[in-house]
Amino acid sequence: MTERRPRRFVAAAATGVLLALSRPPVDLGLLALVALVPLLWSLRGASPRLAASLAFAAGFVYYALLVSWAWYFGAIALVPFAAVLSLYWAAAGATIARFARGGRRHPFLTAAIWVLAEALVARWPLGGFSWGEVGYALHDFTPARSLAALGGLPLVSFAVVAVNAALLDLVGGPRVGGSRRDAGRRAAAVTFASVFAVGAFAGASALHPTTSGRLRIAILQGNDLNRDLTLAEDDARYLPASHFALAERLSGRYDLVIFPESSLDDDPRHDPWLQSQLVATATRLHSAVLANAVADAPDGRAINQNLLYAPDGRLAASYAKRHLVPFGEFVPFRHELSFISEIKKKIPRDFAPGS
Repeated sequence: MTERRPRRFVAAAATGVLLALSRPPVDLGLLALVALVPLLWSLRGASPRLAASLAFAAGFVYYALLVSWAWYFGAIALVPFAAVLSLYWAAAGATIARFARGGRRHPFLTAAIWVLAEALVARWPLGGFSWGEVGYALHDFTPARSLAALGGLPLVSFAVVAVNAALLDLVGGPRVGGSRRDAGRRAAAVTFASVFAVGAFAGASALHPTTSGRLRIAILQGNDLNRDLTLAEDDARYLPASHFALAERLSGRYDLVIFPESSLDDDPRHDPWLQSQLVATATRLHSAVLANAVADAPDGRAINQNLLYAPDGRLAASYAKRHLVPFGEFVPFRHELSFISEIKKKIPRDFAPGS
């Protein structure tokens, strides 16, 4: 096994790359159906400790690519961020290997362990990291959306992981032969048949609503500067002005106009210029307008607030984001991590969750 360790780690890293390619911006969604095969191959015959290391390596490569936007905060943010998320993969890998050593290995068992790890990373101990779940890769695949309608994203992830494990069982793996290979092929056949049957049921039972009307929606996205603006750009209110300039280019009538997150530099309920611009957009286009703003919480923290203006310019509703992203919208253990100067610079204050 020792001489094969380099090959195992190369295979594990390949899974990280392939799974990242299945997600935007490359978005080769169906690649997720085979992306986990190299990692699962590397786990065959591995001890739980080695399996944890292999899965950690795969997860680190995956998350380093998936959350590459964290480079804005520097390596001091991206490396620990990817490492912490990869610990859940390590736990899943060690658990899969532990069961396999006891003679319990099946695509459904592997899928169940993986989905449990995904559930934990999204919920415990901090939550907010659910975007790495493998089922998201099939967002543009109609059968997967039918599965999601039946059992949510966990069912899609379960099916994806089970298919990967079943594909490996078809060809075997390290130290697999004879009756064990036959058993693996039988398990693969059962897995493929079950996934197909459940997928067919989900597709047949999916709702197909009748079109009763149309909504015309305008989504404004500057894809321009929104961080590290100069003092002159801040004084000129570059950020909201650039988005209002985009809105000026709209013509006709819309049902909804959406300004993106972080497009405003203040709370329009307390800023007459922002308020007047949003109201003017709503009344000119006869449209509801949804805008995001950072508001002040009573305790000194911030609130990630969405504001909905009616076509007559009236503020109709508001919503404060409830599920905040750790190290993006709040810093756990801020006091203990105060020696990291970048935290204070990039995330000067925490957000408070909405009620």
